[in-house]
Amino acid sequence: MTELSRTTPQLAGSVGVRPVVHTDAAAVQVLLEDLGYPMSLDDVHSRLRALDGERSTKVLVAVDGDQVAGLAVVHWFELLEKPGPLARLLALVVGRGYRGTGVGRRLVDAAEALAKRTGCLGIEVTTGVQRDEAQSFYEQLGYGTGESRYYRKPLS
Repeated sequence: MTELSRTTPQLAGSVGVRPVVHTDAAAVQVLLEDLGYPMSLDDVHSRLRALDGERSTKVLVAVDGDQVAGLAVVHWFELLEKPGPLARLLALVVGRGYRGTGVGRRLVDAAEALAKRTGCLGIEVTTGVQRDEAQSFYEQLGYGTGESRYYRKPLS
């Protein structure tokens, strides 16, 4: 398995953000495993193909040269009760060797810019209650818990 790391990570100034391409699949596989979602390379390719057709979902990668340093998935949807769409940051993960270098902030900035370009009223993110570092990160970027609770029911 490919390890996404650098011996000496630099600041994110040299890191760009672009849409994912299928040649990024192996790096995406490693990032998803780091996030706690292991899957086969075939499954990653399949999911990337499925998301290619989604007009309101974009997969972004942070790149340092030819190295994928992180991943963000942004989805937006219309609301009945408000006059515009809402964006949701579905996934955000930074490669182990790039954490603490500003790559996560760069990805969130790109996700927020995409949400603004698509006319979204706001952007929300969900994170596991056990992910203390992620919660602190989002709070530092101005995200709050909001006025609603999140409930989930499996449909298996």
